[in-house]
Amino acid sequence: YDIKERHKVLHGSDPFINIKIDQKNLRHQCEHELRSKLLSLRPRLALLADKPKELTKLILESSSSFFAIFAGVLRLAGIKPATSKKALAEQIAKLVDLDPSILIEIIDVREDARCWRKEETIEKFSQYLTSIETVIRYVDKI
Repeated sequence: YDIKERHKVLHGSDPFINIKIDQKNLRHQCEHELRSKLLSLRPRLALLADKPKELTKLILESSSSFFAIFAGVLRLAGIKPATSKKALAEQIAKLVDLDPSILIEIIDVREDARCWRKEETIEKFSQYLTSIETVIRYVDKI
């Protein structure tokens, strides 16, 4: 969807004009990506539990992928994803009935508008995983 919606043809005909995206394939891809990325995060908590800076870095680095997947989940629901990350966080939170605060906080930390204290990091990681699990439960029902 992203390529089809955002590309610009610089020369010649549009190579994506006739491409159809099957919703079943999109759903499967979203589910696969959500579950596999979540599974890769869990064991890393054990390795980084006493390293809050590295744990924060893991959250920030992985969040980009999750926001892209959240956009796919919104498309499955017939909702055009917002281009702003904060608006997208609000959209996915409303769709799957979750508190968007952890997603908004992650964006704020990424943009250097906020910092977490060392003792907050594990709790933030836990909230992050819970929000991802909530999205997975929604996708399971589609």
